Amino acid sequence: MKGFKLADVVSYNTQFDSAYTNVAFVVMNKGIWDSLSPEVRKTIDQINEEWIEKQGRLWDDLDKEAKEVFINKGGEVVELSEEENTRRTNLLRPILDEYVETMNAKGLPSEEALNFCIGYLKTHQK
Repeated sequence: MKGFKLADVVSYNTQFDSAYTNVAFVVMNKGIWDSLSPEVRKTIDQINEEWIEKQGRLWDDLDKEAKEVFINKGGEVVELSEEENTRRTNLLRPILDEYVETMNAKGLPSEEALNFCIGYLKTHQK
């Protein structure tokens, strides 16, 4: 709403608690990672752990600020009923199931990752 100036052109924002549309990650070439000493990898892992919380808090703060900017510009936030939120959540389930299936085929812990994300959303809403 703020960064992309959407609050200047959008009048309504629907609050959907079961989905978040922003993803952030840091990647490194596996060959470079493998070439680093165990001590350097450990340091990077420690920094990553520290910054997970900091970056998450930053996004939360930016979301709150954006909502305030939106409302102050006359925007209306539409809160979904519990029933509608559940209905929309259920519509997303096939996409999540496909993700799990695709990642499982690659030998990745997709069910664990998905359960973590869903659990996090449930305990950190609003």
